[in-house]
Amino acid sequence: MFDDDEPPFPRKWLDKKQYVRSDPETGLPVLVRVNPHFTDMHEFHPEVVEVVVDDGPIMMMDRDDAEMYIATTGCVPMETFAKHKQGKVH
Repeated sequence: MFDDDEPPFPRKWLDKKQYVRSDPETGLPVLVRVNPHFTDMHEFHPEVVEVVVDDGPIMMMDRDDAEMYIATTGCVPMETFAKHKQGKVH
């Protein structure tokens, strides 16, 4: 796939990430997923990610814009939310 099996970008860009935030109207948790973007021809586009809120439509965003969206909407990583729900975070 890549020369010497080393991609020309950080491998973490291939990670799928999940975040949780509270819905401002209901207070219920909302799942926000950030996935790497691949074209129909299975080509990876490192500068673009797919953002999905709950089961809504896929929003294509520049990687930096997606990071800003996560930071400004009160999202926390799924792992942090799960630990908090289990009472492991004080």
